Amino acid sequence: MSPLQTRLYWREWAACKKALRRHGYAGDELEPQRHRIHIEALGTDVSSKALTNAQFDAVLSVFRAYTRPADLAEQLRIIDQPEQRLAAYRDRATKLAAEICDVRGPAAYLESLAQRICGRSWERLAETEVAKICGVLVAQVKRQRPRAPA
Repeated sequence: MSPLQTRLYWREWAACKKALRRHGYAGDELEPQRHRIHIEALGTDVSSKALTNAQFDAVLSVFRAYTRPADLAEQLRIIDQPEQRLAAYRDRATKLAAEICDVRGPAAYLESLAQRICGRSWERLAETEVAKICGVLVAQVKRQRPRAPA
């Protein structure tokens, strides 16, 4: 998780603890409840330090179900996060590819990278795979940009 995600996780957990206390849980029961929430959200107890973006969204959704049970818009927003991240990564990759290729080439270049790096077409890539391609593109753009004299 990023530092921002880590801060958000602990802030949301603090709010969730308050809600759990209102539901009658004692202080010594709260940490086991956090682990139970991870199991509920993920099917297994994953360390908060090792959460992927999708797992973070799932845990955050359960925390907010306790802290904001009537806020359907917030629950729906969290459900939409993976698609929003994927769209943002695709947009970034397209812009980076446009810096490398001429106007006609970015789509074909992205397709070629997807096949070479992930073994699948660009349209079938998951969020983490598109993020990996973004990393490759960032490195290529840096190599192509002229360095300022020292």
